[in-house]
Amino acid sequence: MRTSNSVRYQVWDDDQCAQVVNAAYRVLERTGCKVQNERALELLKNAGCLVNGEHVRIPHALMEWAVDAAPSAFTIYDRLGAPAMNLEPHSTYFGTTIGDTYVLDGETGERRLGTKADAVASALVCDAMPNVDWAASITMVGDGMDVLAEVYEVQCVLPNTTKPIMYWSHSMENLAYQIEMLEVIAGGADELRAKPFAMNLNTPVDPLMHNEVGLNVLMHLAKKRLPATYVAGIGFGVAGPATPAGGIIVGLADTLAGLLVGQLTQEGAPFIAAVFKDNVDFGTLMISHSGPEFTMANAATADVFRFLGLPFTSNGGDSDTGRVDQVFVLDHMAQAYTAALAGANLNFGGAGCESANSSAVNGIVVYNDIVGFVKRLVAGVEISEYTLAEDEIHRVGPGGNFVAEDRTLKHCRENWTPLALVPRTYEEWIASGRQDVADIANEAVREIVTEGPRKPLSDDVVSAIDAIVMRAEEEMGAVAAPILPGH
Repeated sequence: MRTSNSVRYQVWDDDQCAQVVNAAYRVLERTGCKVQNERALELLKNAGCLVNGEHVRIPHALMEWAVDAAPSAFTIYDRLGAPAMNLEPHSTYFGTTIGDTYVLDGETGERRLGTKADAVASALVCDAMPNVDWAASITMVGDGMDVLAEVYEVQCVLPNTTKPIMYWSHSMENLAYQIEMLEVIAGGADELRAKPFAMNLNTPVDPLMHNEVGLNVLMHLAKKRLPATYVAGIGFGVAGPATPAGGIIVGLADTLAGLLVGQLTQEGAPFIAAVFKDNVDFGTLMISHSGPEFTMANAATADVFRFLGLPFTSNGGDSDTGRVDQVFVLDHMAQAYTAALAGANLNFGGAGCESANSSAVNGIVVYNDIVGFVKRLVAGVEISEYTLAEDEIHRVGPGGNFVAEDRTLKHCRENWTPLALVPRTYEEWIASGRQDVADIANEAVREIVTEGPRKPLSDDVVSAIDAIVMRAEEEMGAVAAPILPGH
């Protein structure tokens, strides 16, 4: 008999989750939401919703149907077609932030707009880090056409990692280009549908408001049966009530309305629920991701989505600091540990700084160490006849040592080993030139980027992807417009 139970963190029990879910259903039924998309309005009206112009009220029973219709679990594959992430209750995976406005240059320390080279580096480092489960460009691409920024991100990421990727789309045109690139790699639309290796991140802008582009993206992905994440972004006290439970209810209502539209478009389409919670510093009115309330709200939302039986993502990795420093490590450690204990499916945001306003490629290396530590911490300790090792203890006896024993030789390298969070003696620190964690991570980034893709795409596939982007540039306009801050 073997046991290796891990501890878990639960904010809300099933009765409390039911209270929260029913409150969200009542919000959708009584208060309703605005839907700024004619096709979605028609779907909702035909399904029995009360539609008055853009204002929609959703019956409780219809919302329950949508939750039951959506898959309770599904698999995300890697670029090579192997299962990579099984999105089911208590399965937990970690990935980076995506498309932040600025990047923190690891060499100069400056905050600047991201480039294609940064997107490539993001993918290469994500691919090389064993504890980062999916890849993305952590920064917007600013050295190309403004309107194609997220297309460039996908172009840069795909050839440089075999891991699943996360991407987003600000227009239907860009979504079409991105899916075309994915289908080239998969070998066609049917192959991509059978083994999806990319997850789209899509968000309504305002609470209880669903805009035309976001719903078009959601419905298109549903028709193609490709994974769609519909993220409600709630700022407690700004875009939702100041009480965490109230803010979560507004966000839950938002993502559930998206779920309904997706299931009415194509019943059974893979859907990833999400509520991103933001604390607000009312002294500065800035978003804050450093604090226990933010992390606790993520864990509470994990309880709710698991209660509903929906795969979900959470913003479980970020920091308010503007550097890869001690605060960065503290924030990412607290969030990753809580996410693992709470069993949050997809934990988004690693390497984020300044509350997702900027990010750092070397931060991915540090995040990898943190996640590795956390995964080991929550894995539990196995109890079995083998691990209790009574026979070995008896054989070695009092005063002996276990250095040359078979179990020692077999398991001595299984302990967590950091890459950037390396414990240093004072003498080693002095000899290294007083390096901090960011400096050590920079060394790893340089080596990884210099090495290049570990499993590159064929030249023909890369050429096909580049041709899609060149066609996009021709179709979207000949003059490249740089991305402006705050885009």
